[in-house]
Amino acid sequence: MYASGRDRRRSFVSRCGTGMIALMIVATPGVLVRPNPTSAQQRDPSQPGPLEYISRGDSRVIRKQVEIAIKAAEMAVETLGRGAEADNLTRAKDLAAKSYVLLRYALHGVELVANDEQRLASEKLLARMAVTAINQAREHNLSAQRAIDKSIPVSDAREQYVEEAIQDLTDSIPSARRAAMLLLR
Repeated sequence: MYASGRDRRRSFVSRCGTGMIALMIVATPGVLVRPNPTSAQQRDPSQPGPLEYISRGDSRVIRKQVEIAIKAAEMAVETLGRGAEADNLTRAKDLAAKSYVLLRYALHGVELVANDEQRLASEKLLARMAVTAINQAREHNLSAQRAIDKSIPVSDAREQYVEEAIQDLTDSIPSARRAAMLLLR
């Protein structure tokens, strides 16, 4: 008549599937799962990330894109400062390109804000100012990428191109910071 406890659990599992078993294991009181800190790895900033898309005008997303672009540019400057070896140049170019891509995504999101008829005039004005700042940062970033490209095959003038790239990336950072500041809301 009545199924035993084991049979009831078995029929419950067959009805609910394995997803419920995972829920039961996670929800079991007294069980604490801790991640192993030695196995955790930092994400490589040259790989695609979750913010690599054009935001539909969300200032928080756009601001975060600009902030990550700034960090990538700073890392590129740091990498170039370590030396002019080919692997450092390649890494710095990848970081500068990542910074540029994030700035480009942020730019398109800000342009959507600037052209949105439902936005307040003050929001549109701030967006236009942010567009100008992002464009300045992008121009410096592109100049740095070109200098890095020139330095890779040429070993005798490499130091000059690396210094030029460092200067251009350093000049891009304040413009990007200005854009991030304008996107506070």
